[in-house]
Amino acid sequence: MAEEMKKRSCGTEAEESSLKRPKASGRESKGGSSDKSPQKASSRIASDSKAQTAPDQETRPFEVKVDAETNKKPEAEASSDQARPASSQDTDQQLRELAVKGLAGAQAEVESARKEVESARAAVHFAENCWRQAISSNDGEQASKWEQKVQEAKQKVQEAKQEVQEAEQKVREAKQEVEKAKQEVQEAKQEVQEVASKDFDIAACTRPPIIVKPRTFVELGPCKQACLEAVRRNLPLQTESTTVRVSPTVLSRCMRGGKTTVLMHVFDELKNESKNPIFISFNGDSQIMQLKNESSLGTMRRAIAVALLKEKPAKRDEAARILCRQNVLEEYLKDKKDVVLIVDELNVLLKPDKSDDGYAEVGAFLREQFLDPSGRYLIFSTHIPTGIGLSHLLGKGSGSTRTAETIKMPSSHDTKSLRNMDEKCEALTPCEAAYYGQMPSLIYSVKTHGFNILERFQAIGCEEPTAALTKCFLSEFFTGERGENSAPIRVFDSLTESPASGQIRWIPAYVAKMCSRLGLSEIAGWVEEIPKLSERVESGLDWEAIVLVALSLRCVQAKYGFVHKLLHLPSMTEKVKGVSLHKVPKENCDTPNDMVAWWKGRTISSEAFPYIAVLSPSYARTAVCDAMWIYQQHSTSELVVRGLQSKLGNKVPASDMPDGILGLLVRGNAPANSKPPTLRKGWEYKTADEIRDFLGASLSALYPADWFSTPRS
Repeated sequence: MAEEMKKRSCGTEAEESSLKRPKASGRESKGGSSDKSPQKASSRIASDSKAQTAPDQETRPFEVKVDAETNKKPEAEASSDQARPASSQDTDQQLRELAVKGLAGAQAEVESARKEVESARAAVHFAENCWRQAISSNDGEQASKWEQKVQEAKQKVQEAKQEVQEAEQKVREAKQEVEKAKQEVQEAKQEVQEVASKDFDIAACTRPPIIVKPRTFVELGPCKQACLEAVRRNLPLQTESTTVRVSPTVLSRCMRGGKTTVLMHVFDELKNESKNPIFISFNGDSQIMQLKNESSLGTMRRAIAVALLKEKPAKRDEAARILCRQNVLEEYLKDKKDVVLIVDELNVLLKPDKSDDGYAEVGAFLREQFLDPSGRYLIFSTHIPTGIGLSHLLGKGSGSTRTAETIKMPSSHDTKSLRNMDEKCEALTPCEAAYYGQMPSLIYSVKTHGFNILERFQAIGCEEPTAALTKCFLSEFFTGERGENSAPIRVFDSLTESPASGQIRWIPAYVAKMCSRLGLSEIAGWVEEIPKLSERVESGLDWEAIVLVALSLRCVQAKYGFVHKLLHLPSMTEKVKGVSLHKVPKENCDTPNDMVAWWKGRTISSEAFPYIAVLSPSYARTAVCDAMWIYQQHSTSELVVRGLQSKLGNKVPASDMPDGILGLLVRGNAPANSKPPTLRKGWEYKTADEIRDFLGASLSALYPADWFSTPRS
């Protein structure tokens, strides 16, 4: 009988091969025993065959109706595209063609999957016929074999059905993409408004409304006057290749640092003096944003044109349709005198951390139109007055190199004046003022407008944190030296200020969000506690938090190869691997030895060595130490224990340090020269300069002796 079965067409190797699929699920694979009895098997064939040949709604041909307009370009669209830039027209057409191709591909997948269902059903029918023949011949072995083939074929039907469903979903998604592309093309078809000189009126130039309206503008006057003096001094000058190269004026500071407010007041004063200021802005609230496929120079020309228009666009999308040729601007401005271009947030267009061929064109245009001719001038604001983009503006490498005249931004140590800005500022503490960088605008924005620092920080697009980013941050934070333009930290420049060329300072108010970004959440929490603790005036808790932040960040810095001398750690044969930060329970904070004992009771991973552990008593009243740090090179090494005490004024400790533990006294009003302690053992008293050096460039502004306009007694 077996020989007879082999001769039948249903038993050829080719036919069996056509039924095989990976991971075939036979009856044995499901845990049940295969019933090889032909008599029992025959009772299942009829029902299985009926189930497979019944109409199946899921696998019917999927009907897709494609809009006839999808595959052709309407004449109206073709004509309107004539007025649009060629690059935008080509891009829109490409997007549409890609969407249509995607739909066609999805439709083909549906048809292919449907055919696969039909093929699988035929395979089931074939296997069932063979099964019946084996049963009729009472060949149990062949019957069992073909029963397995039936199950495999059924599985293939189910898989093919799933493929149909997936292909149908792709068709639905592709149709949505086609509709979306058609909508985008329709929106892009809107006619570009090309402007001419007759549309301009320089007297119609306006500025945005002033939002910052304190009762008193602190230190705004000197900054505004410095800008106006720069205009008066440079406006009559003309650039000459060998003797004079007119420099622009720049205002540089972090976000909410007051740059826009100053520029708007300068605009008003120039208007009052019958000058012709043109105010343009690239910040997120303005109408001007660089469009896709628009050159940087095109964006700059469009911004100036919008400012000059007699009839201003009401919305951003209307401003986006303005097209202005360079010769039109040149023609209109050629006979205008006392023209001052004021650019807010130029760094948004000429990004300090990126290089672009178009930046050189913008730089040449601004120099030729607003710096080189007599009767023209340029003032702009930026977060950082250096970088590749701004180098193009100053003509570096182009044979027209010049410097920028930097104006000192408003800053004040006068707590009384800062409190007088608004009734919501009346409770401002000296420490808070330092925490917000002594910047009147930032203080006012936080206190009266609820400026959301977290929201602004999250708006900064950046990659995931890396060790390189952390190392770069700590280096710039402590040294105050700005790194390379290509460094990953450059994306955060809007959180800093630059006191001078090549220098950088992080504003303490922004440091907490950066620490969170770097995974230093414990330190971030301590930074955010500083303004809250400062409300407890003269408690010294704010100063304790400041020192704790500096200590923690210095310990993290040790992971990257730099160990500050004030940490008093032994020479290391290998870099620190682990740095952990801990709040010690209050009941374990009475003495330094209690804190050390608490630490010894913890389990340390063998992978953490060498490590540094920073222990904070959570501002609990301690007899000796406000913070401690412990270094251990390997599991069998002795602990190296250090402690510090923070004093807001110039007092000294009331207790000796235990044997084997070095204590450091860090006073908020330390003397310039410190003598060794005569009454206390185990202590070193640090000088003001040593403490400032430990705090670093960005935290030294929070040194208590510097909170006030005059040193505290």
